[in-house]
Amino acid sequence: MQETLGEVQRGGGRWWDDPRLSLALMITTYVFAGIGIGIGIYFLTGSKYLEAARWSMLFMVGVVGILSMLRHSIFWKSDTTRAGAMNEPFYIMELGFANGAMGVLAFFAFFGRWGVGSAVVLSLTYALYLFLALVLFVVRTIGKGVTGLRIFTISFWFLQVAFLATFAIVAAVHFRLSPF
Repeated sequence: MQETLGEVQRGGGRWWDDPRLSLALMITTYVFAGIGIGIGIYFLTGSKYLEAARWSMLFMVGVVGILSMLRHSIFWKSDTTRAGAMNEPFYIMELGFANGAMGVLAFFAFFGRWGVGSAVVLSLTYALYLFLALVLFVVRTIGKGVTGLRIFTISFWFLQVAFLATFAIVAAVHFRLSPF
């Protein structure tokens, strides 16, 4: 038997189906992305370009990617309910797999000290992926209607993309990585 949103909110469903779990994981991803932005700015202002790229990659690709995988792929029912995408569970799960793949590689790159090239490539790949997903979200928002929460989401999402790409591009230019 499939529970409705009301049943889950009243305690009739399982805790991992509750959309509040997905919301908490999404807020946690915002927090870690913000930490990545802060650390990246800190290192960038100190002219430590490699560290800006590495640490922002760790938080903004690694931690955010893994948390997004958990939200989209493990707790997919909670996420589809929260996002109003109950008819698209495989789409949501696929998002999680893509986020998780890049997140895991970011951890390997960071802890394996793979160097500036890997930090740049992973960060730019994730920034491009997030930007394209943002475009889809904006189109969907226009169709569904603009709300304050959606404007906040779009704004923070854009900031994450912009800062992640900036940290990567600055490191690539500083270390003269081709084609920069």
